[in-house]
Amino acid sequence: MLLTGTSNSDSDIKIVIGTAEDACQDVLDVMAFRKRILVDSLGWDLTVTQGLERDEFDRADTVHCAVRHKDILVGSFRAIRADRTYLAAEKFRHLATLKSYPEDESSWEISRFVVAMGERRFSYALTTYASMFRFAFAVNADRLVAFSDLSHERLLSRIGIVTERYGPPFQIGIDAAGRPVKVVSGEIPMAAQIGSRFLQLLSHANPLEESDVYSLPRRRSISA
Repeated sequence: MLLTGTSNSDSDIKIVIGTAEDACQDVLDVMAFRKRILVDSLGWDLTVTQGLERDEFDRADTVHCAVRHKDILVGSFRAIRADRTYLAAEKFRHLATLKSYPEDESSWEISRFVVAMGERRFSYALTTYASMFRFAFAVNADRLVAFSDLSHERLLSRIGIVTERYGPPFQIGIDAAGRPVKVVSGEIPMAAQIGSRFLQLLSHANPLEESDVYSLPRRRSISA
């Protein structure tokens, strides 16, 4: 599965979405990018192997997104369909106290959402979010599942993304400054993403082009 795209707002933005088999170098670059931002810059305690941040959820069926500006990686995320094993449901099941994590092919988990540091960080974030939704449309997803810290949840609301919690915030640790790290699990219901702010967000990435429609891990059918 390989999807490619561009940005409406910046002709120098290129988007590639695929598995390790489809886009091997892009996926390796994404893992090195995750290491630089999450481990080196933010101090996350994650496994690093040969300069790459990767875990047991970086499998052959995992989909990765690479957003590049003038060939420099500036944003990424990974996606795993929820009828397969995924991070939130395996490691953070205790966060879902009000609603269980989905386990169906119409749901996709989004994790390792990473954006480059610097003055264009917010712009790159908008393009990466827009790419995430373009991907969701391409695979006919009903919902995107994730867990995030509370500041990230507030950002989603600010840019017009509607979310639904699976439970209350839960402290999972302390950051480098000694502050509590609180996260919340939930979903982004695709049917609820409407309105002018959401359309404005989508404008940051053009619809994705399918290079191999038959191998795209989409739903087998679309509900009415």
